[in-house]
Amino acid sequence: MLRRFMDDSVILAKTRFGLRRAIQNMHEVLAELRLTIHPTKRFIGKVERGFDILGYRIEPGRKLVPLHTSLQRLLARARRLYEQGASIKRLREYVARWHRWLRGGVDDLVCLYYCESNIVDHVTNQKFTQNTDKRNR
Repeated sequence: MLRRFMDDSVILAKTRFGLRRAIQNMHEVLAELRLTIHPTKRFIGKVERGFDILGYRIEPGRKLVPLHTSLQRLLARARRLYEQGASIKRLREYVARWHRWLRGGVDDLVCLYYCESNIVDHVTNQKFTQNTDKRNR
């Protein structure tokens, strides 16, 4: 039976040797648990260049920024809800929950450059514009 586990982890080390030792230890523990690391879903690099994890972009000395793909998924799901007839109240609740997830536990560290209501307005106005365009053809 195949089971899927979704666990993200970050290993930080001061030296390349320390990093290699930590990775070796991690592989040993995972092997005992009969787990493996996906061959293409890993990143080894310098922290100074920044990295993406858990829907955020992490860069030294900067606030966390939600990944573009996270925002795109939010918009796509909100559009889908709207197309299925969800009320504005329901859309606002959905976006507010996503917003709470975004800030969850890292409130002071997240760069918030948009407003919850702007996302709902974007989804509903875009859909309205698309419907209007189709009717005018």
